[in-house]
Amino acid sequence: MKLNEDFVPSTIDEAINYLFENLSEEDKDFIKCNPNEGCHFTVGMNLRNNWSLWEENTPIKNDFKKRFNLFGHGDDMSGIILKGLFNKVKGFPLNLEEEIEKYRQHWLKFGLDPETGKPWILEK
Repeated sequence: MKLNEDFVPSTIDEAINYLFENLSEEDKDFIKCNPNEGCHFTVGMNLRNNWSLWEENTPIKNDFKKRFNLFGHGDDMSGIILKGLFNKVKGFPLNLEEEIEKYRQHWLKFGLDPETGKPWILEK
Protein backbone atom coordinates (compact mmCIF):
# COMPACT_ATOMS: atom_id res chain seq x y z
CA MET A 1 0.00 0.00 0.00
CA LYS A 2 1.39 3.38 -0.99
CA LEU A 3 0.12 6.32 1.04
CA ASN A 4 0.40 10.05 0.53
CA GLU A 5 2.78 11.14 3.31
CA ASP A 6 1.29 14.65 3.32
CA PHE A 7 -2.25 13.43 4.00
CA VAL A 8 -3.53 13.35 7.59
CA PRO A 9 -7.18 12.40 8.12
CA SER A 10 -9.44 14.53 10.29
CA THR A 11 -11.77 11.78 11.47
CA ILE A 12 -11.64 8.08 12.25
CA ASP A 13 -14.02 7.34 9.38
CA GLU A 14 -11.89 9.36 6.98
CA ALA A 15 -8.83 7.37 8.10
CA ILE A 16 -10.57 4.02 7.57
CA ASN A 17 -11.92 5.04 4.17
CA TYR A 18 -8.57 6.46 3.04
CA LEU A 19 -6.73 3.26 3.93
CA PHE A 20 -9.41 1.11 2.31
CA GLU A 21 -9.29 3.11 -0.92
CA ASN A 22 -5.50 2.75 -1.07
CA LEU A 23 -5.36 -1.01 -0.58
CA SER A 24 -4.54 -3.11 -3.60
CA GLU A 25 -6.64 -6.18 -4.34
CA GLU A 26 -3.67 -8.23 -3.18
CA ASP A 27 -3.68 -6.35 0.17
CA LYS A 28 -7.42 -6.94 0.55
CA ASP A 29 -7.06 -10.64 -0.20
CA PHE A 30 -4.26 -10.91 2.38
CA ILE A 31 -6.41 -9.20 5.04
CA LYS A 32 -9.40 -11.44 4.23
CA CYS A 33 -7.31 -14.59 4.71
CA ASN A 34 -5.32 -13.64 7.81
CA PRO A 35 -6.05 -12.75 11.42
CA ASN A 36 -5.98 -9.08 12.39
CA GLU A 37 -3.15 -9.45 14.89
CA GLY A 38 0.40 -8.49 14.09
CA CYS A 39 -0.11 -4.99 12.74
CA HIS A 40 0.48 -3.00 15.94
CA PHE A 41 4.23 -2.55 15.42
CA THR A 42 4.08 -2.19 11.64
CA VAL A 43 1.10 -0.46 10.09
CA GLY A 44 -0.16 0.72 13.48
CA MET A 45 3.13 2.40 14.35
CA ASN A 46 3.21 4.03 10.93
CA LEU A 47 -0.27 5.49 11.51
CA ARG A 48 0.57 6.66 15.04
CA ASN A 49 3.71 8.44 13.92
CA ASN A 50 2.67 9.80 10.52
CA TRP A 51 -0.84 10.86 11.49
CA SER A 52 0.22 12.47 14.80
CA LEU A 53 -1.94 10.17 16.88
CA TRP A 54 0.23 10.99 19.91
CA GLU A 55 -0.37 14.74 19.59
CA GLU A 56 -3.02 16.60 21.59
CA ASN A 57 -5.84 18.61 20.04
CA THR A 58 -5.54 17.31 16.50
CA PRO A 59 -8.75 16.98 14.48
CA ILE A 60 -8.54 13.17 14.40
CA LYS A 61 -7.89 12.91 18.15
CA ASN A 62 -10.77 15.29 18.88
CA ASP A 63 -13.04 13.20 16.63
CA PHE A 64 -11.98 10.03 18.47
CA LYS A 65 -12.57 11.56 21.89
CA LYS A 66 -15.97 12.95 20.93
CA ARG A 67 -17.18 9.89 19.06
CA PHE A 68 -15.98 7.18 21.45
CA ASN A 69 -15.71 9.05 24.76
CA LEU A 70 -12.14 7.84 25.26
CA PHE A 71 -9.14 10.03 26.04
CA GLY A 72 -7.37 9.27 22.77
CA HIS A 73 -4.32 7.12 23.47
CA GLY A 74 -2.35 6.67 20.23
CA ASP A 75 -2.38 2.87 20.49
CA ASP A 76 -6.15 2.86 20.98
CA MET A 77 -6.69 5.14 18.02
CA SER A 78 -4.53 3.11 15.63
CA GLY A 79 -6.18 -0.09 16.89
CA ILE A 80 -9.67 1.27 16.18
CA ILE A 81 -8.64 2.51 12.74
CA LEU A 82 -7.17 -0.89 11.85
CA LYS A 83 -10.16 -2.77 13.28
CA GLY A 84 -12.47 -0.58 11.21
CA LEU A 85 -10.35 -1.17 8.11
CA PHE A 86 -10.25 -4.94 8.61
CA ASN A 87 -14.01 -5.04 9.21
CA LYS A 88 -14.60 -3.06 6.04
CA VAL A 89 -12.32 -5.29 3.95
CA LYS A 90 -13.95 -8.43 5.35
CA GLY A 91 -17.46 -7.05 4.81
CA PHE A 92 -18.30 -6.89 8.52
CA PRO A 93 -20.31 -4.01 9.98
CA LEU A 94 -18.26 -1.00 11.07
CA ASN A 95 -19.95 -0.99 14.49
CA LEU A 96 -16.95 -0.48 16.74
CA GLU A 97 -18.75 -0.27 20.10
CA GLU A 98 -17.65 -3.75 21.20
CA GLU A 99 -14.03 -2.89 20.42
CA ILE A 100 -14.34 0.45 22.24
CA GLU A 101 -15.64 -1.35 25.32
CA LYS A 102 -12.46 -3.47 25.37
CA TYR A 103 -10.39 -0.29 25.53
CA ARG A 104 -12.61 1.17 28.26
CA GLN A 105 -12.22 -1.99 30.34
CA HIS A 106 -8.45 -1.98 29.76
CA TRP A 107 -8.07 1.53 31.23
CA LEU A 108 -10.45 0.80 34.11
CA LYS A 109 -8.40 -2.30 34.97
CA PHE A 110 -5.39 -0.04 35.44
CA GLY A 111 -7.34 2.46 37.54
CA LEU A 112 -7.59 5.14 34.87
CA ASP A 113 -10.64 7.06 33.78
CA PRO A 114 -11.18 6.02 30.13
CA GLU A 115 -12.48 9.49 29.29
CA THR A 116 -9.54 11.46 30.69
CA GLY A 117 -6.67 8.97 31.07
CA LYS A 118 -6.22 10.19 34.65
CA PRO A 119 -6.35 8.07 37.80
CA TRP A 120 -9.75 7.68 39.35
CA ILE A 121 -10.29 9.78 42.44
CA LEU A 122 -12.18 7.83 45.03
CA GLU A 123 -14.64 9.80 47.12
CA LYS A 124 -14.71 9.08 50.85
